[in-house]
Amino acid sequence: MRIHLVKMLTSVPPQGTLLLVEEKYDVSDEEIDPRGLLVHVGGDTLTAIHYAAQEKELERPMTLQLLLNILEYYRELQPLEWHLLHVAIVDIRDDVFIGRLFFGNPETGEIRWDCDCRPSDACWLSMKRMCPLYIHNTVWETCAQSLQKMITTQFDIRSTLEKLGFVGDPSSALATETNDPMTTIMPNDPTAIKRLKREMSVAVMEEDYSTAARIRDHPYMRKYKSIFDLSHDQLSVKSVISGSCRKEGKQEQASHLEEELRHQIEKDDTMQGDV
Repeated sequence: MRIHLVKMLTSVPPQGTLLLVEEKYDVSDEEIDPRGLLVHVGGDTLTAIHYAAQEKELERPMTLQLLLNILEYYRELQPLEWHLLHVAIVDIRDDVFIGRLFFGNPETGEIRWDCDCRPSDACWLSMKRMCPLYIHNTVWETCAQSLQKMITTQFDIRSTLEKLGFVGDPSSALATETNDPMTTIMPNDPTAIKRLKREMSVAVMEEDYSTAARIRDHPYMRKYKSIFDLSHDQLSVKSVISGSCRKEGKQEQASHLEEELRHQIEKDDTMQGDV
């Protein structure tokens, strides 16, 4: 399945998220509900992708640029062996995406050799070399999510926000939509949640998705995510259009879960102190 990078959703530096969607879809079309795949990225790779998306060059080459320079050198020496034909996300193991680079003859498309890589590096190389990015169908069917749940579509954004009571620049109202609630530390977060978010940030930055998945599934974080979803549900375009937005009721549910979370954390802290 051929994919392209539609948007880079940045959370708290030095980490971010790449949004990949099928090329045949137009994300601004309100008549369809396409799906997308989120790939977390951090460190130098995020910086490199950020500059590549703006078609800018860093003053000093980073590791990925050095790799590309070496590939370019060998491509000139052996064009039928070292031409980057396409990149792909071919598998997911223990919640970690597996990327792959495919090299070969650009005239016939014959693949001569391939190698593993990080998906984020594959995305950057795809952008720099303008080569196709593919995702294995099994990975797509397992991991792709509805875009409606990840981004606000581009149709009638301003009027939708005005219905919700927002005025001014829509981008400011949408800021919470693009931040990752699992890593963005808020002033009122309990200490235990802040600690887990910091650990999640490190895991994502290092692309240690197995650890990130374990932190995501922590009982505290699962309840925290439920609280966040209830608190921000009023920003869903689909819920506004269908008339099913029940802000007050959901806020009451969120407050109730928030109280449960704080009591659970206090209880666990007390039990640990008694040991």
